[in-house]
This record gives sequence, structure tokens and C-alpha cells, in this order.
Amino acid sequence: MRENADWEETDMVCSRKNSIVRVMMTMLAALMLWAGLAAFAQAAKKPAAPAQVKSVKVTASGTTKHKVTWKKVSGATGYQIFCRDYSSGSTLYKRVKTISGASKTSCTISGRKQGKAYAYVVRAYKKNKAGTSFGKLSGIAYGYIAKKTSQTDKNGSTGNNSSAGTGGSSGGSAGTLQNPTKKQKYQKVFGDASLSMRYPGGYYTSASQAKKNMKSITVKTWDFKNGKSGEKYTRTWTIMVHKNLAATVQQIFNEIYKDPSKFPIHELGGYEWRGGHSEHNTGTAIDINWTENYMVNVRTGAITAGKYWKPGTDPYSIPKDGVVAKIFKKYGFSQGDWGDSKDYMHFSYFGT
Repeated sequence: MRENADWEETDMVCSRKNSIVRVMMTMLAALMLWAGLAAFAQAAKKPAAPAQVKSVKVTASGTTKHKVTWKKVSGATGYQIFCRDYSSGSTLYKRVKTISGASKTSCTISGRKQGKAYAYVVRAYKKNKAGTSFGKLSGIAYGYIAKKTSQTDKNGSTGNNSSAGTGGSSGGSAGTLQNPTKKQKYQKVFGDASLSMRYPGGYYTSASQAKKNMKSITVKTWDFKNGKSGEKYTRTWTIMVHKNLAATVQQIFNEIYKDPSKFPIHELGGYEWRGGHSEHNTGTAIDINWTENYMVNVRTGAITAGKYWKPGTDPYSIPKDGVVAKIFKKYGFSQGDWGDSKDYMHFSYFGT
């Protein structure tokens, strides 16, 4: 009997050991399954979005291509380049190229047409097995390729002149021109009568490029000695405008100064690099007395710049049919008026 009991006891011990082993194996399997699921979940998670692309620039490359460059985004898998036809006024961006590799920070876009302007944006992306994440779109960069034009040299012979890029103003006129047509304006400023842009303020792609085409001029205006009434005195201003409009702007202020009304000016601005499509970028816009000639949405009442506009009450406010507006209009400038948006301080050559 004792022998049988010993065997039974041995069987029980073995059974317990086997149970413990089975439990441990089950726990190990569960642990491995959990680790595998965690690893899978980690692998299945899309990467964090990369940073926004900065410093996008566009330059002409030959007569039908643009070179687009930007700063490297750390950790990016690659970049996407989008473009829209800026000259036609289209707001639709189309992807024109995808670049693999974070270290590659330039590309060439072919098929560009002469005499047209294009707007570009770039974004970075990160990619893994779970998917792709995209960074924010960059700021807009503009590019243009001038048309080939025929020029007559001093000897009377003609030849083709191609101004590639957005910096050329050859062929422009430095004289004054009254009631110019749209084509005459483009010829005068940019040297290309066939050019047509919805926003000519985007013609230059950088401040350094624009400034090469600016010129400082000195003009005289009237202003009050004290407050907003009483005796007036002569003020002298130095402002920058496009070199091909310098004589025109000079003439405009000469006529304003000589007018018997002696319209007072205490704030005056011309060229200023603002980016985007402002005509101040191209030195083809003038701002006068912005405090008293605000920019406002007349439908919502939202004021963008300045404080108010009170023509007939405040002597610094510019009446729409007054002397200042009429003289600017005679030389092709228009006062800011775009539907609900009014910019009474603003006089621009291309009306934008």
C-alpha cells in the first residue's frame, strides 16, 4: 500500500509542476502577444507631421523653366510642389512635382510659358507603413518669364532680347504718360506690353530683387504748422518708387503742391516690401494720410488699417472726386476701391 501511495504522491507533484509550467507558458505567451500588439500598434501609427517649409524662392531657368528652392525640413521623407497660373487669376493649385529625400531642396519645373506669372507653394511629408503625414503649406513664391521682345539699338538694328526671371525692367519708359492703357502701363513699368497679371504686385520674388528696380525721389507737399487748421508750410519727403514711374510720381506731386487748395499731407509712403501681391512690392503704389483714410470693409465695418475717413470734415481725408484723386487718375493711378473693400489712402498704378 505504501508503494502505491508513493507513486500517487509522485504523480501529484508532477501534475502540480506541469500545471505551473502551463501557467507560466500561458503567461509568457500572453506577454509576447501583448508586446507584439504594442509593437504593431506603434508601427501602425502615422508619423508626426513635419515642420512647415520655409524660404521658398523661384527663379527663371532658360525661357520655359522655373527653378524652385527651399530650406531643408529635418526628418522629412520628401516634398511636394504645387503651382497655379497666377496670370489667369486661377486660385487652383496643382501638384507639379514630388521630391523624395529630405536633403534635396530644389527642383526644376518645365513647361512654363513666356509672359505668364506662376505662384508656387511647397510642403514636406513624412511616411511610414501606417501612412503619410503632411506639413503646412509654405508661403507663396512667385515666378515669371518675360517674353522675347524686339529692341532697336542705337545704330538702328533690331534683335531679340529675352529677359528671363522677374528682375528685368528693360524697355520701360521713364517719362510721364497721361491716361495710359493697360498695355502701356505694363510696357512702361516692366518693359513688356504683352504681360497680363491679376496681381502685378507679385512680379518680383524677393525684396532684394525689387529694390534693384526702385528709385528715391524727393517731393514737396503742404501741411499744417499746428493741428488741422491755420497756417500751412512746405514739407519735403523722400520716398522710393519704381524707377520707371519716378518721373510720373514726381509730376503728380508737383501738380498737387501747385494746386491752390494746398491739400495737406502728413503721412506719405511708397515702395515697401510686404510680400504677397501688394503693389507696394513693385513701387507702383502710394499711401497718403493713412490715419484719416482708412482701409475698411464697408459691409462688415472691419477696419484693416487707419482710423476713419471723413472727407469734408477732416482736412487730411481724401475726397474721391477731389484734387488729389483727379491728379492721380490723370496719370493712370486709381484710389483703392474693390467692392466691399475700400482703401482710401491707397493709389495704385495697376489698380490692385
